Amino acid sequence: MKYTKLSLVLATALSLTACGSDSNNQVDAPTDPSQPDPTQPERSVGWDYVETPFMDLSKNQLEGEVLVTFGIVDNRAHKWLKGLDGSTPSDLNGDGVINYHDVPKEHLNVMDDGSPLPKLTPIAAQDIIDVLETNPDGLGAGTARPDIFKEGNFSVFDLLRYMAVTRADMQFDPGSIVHYTDSDYDTFEFSFSWDRNGDGDFTNDGVYSASKNWHFATNASGGREHDGGNETAYIGHRPYGRMDNYWLRPSMEVRFRPFSDTMTGRRHWVWSQEIARKEANDGKYIVPKVQYFNVMTGQTMVYATDVEVKSFNMLPGVFQEGVIQPLDVFLTLAHEQGMDFSFTYWPIMSSGAVVNTFAMSHNPFSGSYGGFRADVPVRGELATFSDFSYAKPACNFGLDGTPEGQGRLSEEECIAEWASNSLGGPQLNTPDGAHVMMYAPEVVQLQGPVIYHGVVGVEEIDVINDPGTQSDVYITDIKLENANIIAGFDAGDKPRAKLRLLHSATEPVGNSKILDESHFGWKIADCNQCHNEQKNPLGHGGQSWPINYADGFDYPQPYYCSTCHGNNGASDNHKRGARCFWCHNNEGEMSVPNHGDISTNIIIPGDELVTNRRTIFSTQPNDDFSPRFFEELSQNVNNDYSFSRTFPEPYACVTCHK
Repeated sequence: MKYTKLSLVLATALSLTACGSDSNNQVDAPTDPSQPDPTQPERSVGWDYVETPFMDLSKNQLEGEVLVTFGIVDNRAHKWLKGLDGSTPSDLNGDGVINYHDVPKEHLNVMDDGSPLPKLTPIAAQDIIDVLETNPDGLGAGTARPDIFKEGNFSVFDLLRYMAVTRADMQFDPGSIVHYTDSDYDTFEFSFSWDRNGDGDFTNDGVYSASKNWHFATNASGGREHDGGNETAYIGHRPYGRMDNYWLRPSMEVRFRPFSDTMTGRRHWVWSQEIARKEANDGKYIVPKVQYFNVMTGQTMVYATDVEVKSFNMLPGVFQEGVIQPLDVFLTLAHEQGMDFSFTYWPIMSSGAVVNTFAMSHNPFSGSYGGFRADVPVRGELATFSDFSYAKPACNFGLDGTPEGQGRLSEEECIAEWASNSLGGPQLNTPDGAHVMMYAPEVVQLQGPVIYHGVVGVEEIDVINDPGTQSDVYITDIKLENANIIAGFDAGDKPRAKLRLLHSATEPVGNSKILDESHFGWKIADCNQCHNEQKNPLGHGGQSWPINYADGFDYPQPYYCSTCHGNNGASDNHKRGARCFWCHNNEGEMSVPNHGDISTNIIIPGDELVTNRRTIFSTQPNDDFSPRFFEELSQNVNNDYSFSRTFPEPYACVTCHK
């Protein structure tokens, strides 16, 4: 096993004071303390309901790359697993469960013409910016929706513009574009063609020629597992939302494809309902119902009606003032009705996935979430909530996509577009802060509680919601292996220990001193940097270093030191007691210096990866649904399967960060 230390860059801020000639005797005018400081970023009142400390988000543009592909996928694997193709799925590998590890080769996913799935194509964000700022198609310099997006930010429609400009085999059909200001649906309408067979003729490619049914499917950033086009392209979530409203985010995976007339009609019906609602409310943004659906009991509770939503402008570097996102619904309820909703800001995650937006972390029904995911509300027209199905969809709407329309899709047609191992329509697996919601939906619905253990086979460790929880571990030279995982690590002759929540001292324990600002290492978390056997072999007091022998350890751990000396100035906890490593790792702006090996990524060979051999759990497969086995994987030492030797999260985190 090998591991790499990632550099920690410390930015030093230099203040310029009283520089220049002595002849410059200008005196700054006194400032009025009652007025906002113009040199400081404006802070939205929405931050009162965010657990993460305030950050200046006033500057933003698309960075990195996005991943794109084209065409229709024949989702044969999902059809086999759910018996939608007449098959009887069975446990072919004999591990006791039926999942994607059992899918026969002849049922793996292919393109609609039977060809293998192409890899995702990475497109540099700067290329998109450089091309579109020249207004190459007359639809706008930069984004085609400057009423929604700030300069340097784009929609998925802008990505399609870029593709049409830079690829000779794609085009918006001449004269077909209807500007959003002239559209009945307040969105760009168009006909698009892809010369899929490459013969230079845009008219002979079937559904890909001169179609008004082009839309898209997406997945949010997948992190290091997907970036760079190294994996086959995902089918994607299929939103009903407008393409030119959908925020194009770093590392997003986008699949452009034509859909059926009925799917397009369904989207149009949704949009017409939204527009009619706005007109009926004299232009006000009013959500008729906000609900909570309890997945355990099957009961739905309406807890707010006719909510006039306000924009809190939480991402001022991305969106124009007044743009509304799903999180604004809950911020309005929190701010105006005192409901107990709160959010956290998710940065670049430990997997390398780029989130960089807000996600709900507490609601008045489920309380604080752990860490498996933030709540992802369903939002849309109530009649569409059952459109997409993991099993067999109903497609109980007309061929024109409306509830009262004539005719019905055949079972095969319905399954082709609405049966999915991904999400679609009103439900997308992305957080509240990742979307634009320019029109009020009929319903916004939270669903919970979310329980993922049965899916991934890892118990969530949440020491705030369950302070008595403990973890058995195997001690190795590199990490602590979680011994509580089903089909996990081999015990062998490894020493065993247990992790539990400890408590930082607030009053002296015996002769110990509670550390304060006079301590030369104040706020440096890793005591071992200065207090170690190399610098002082006999330990403090000339006896020995304090070690948590009672729990099975035989080496010093800084968070154990805090049980006698206090937390050494550690910042307050922001109500999170699980999966601290998702945000606080060695990625992005929330990395944690002076925390020992938390700043270390471990490169784990494939033959040591627990996920490679846990076939009974449905961890993410390749898009053709063949099992994904990694030759090696780079992970933070704190992850779902192992812990840091010195700062095991969340135990160490919550011990010191109260």
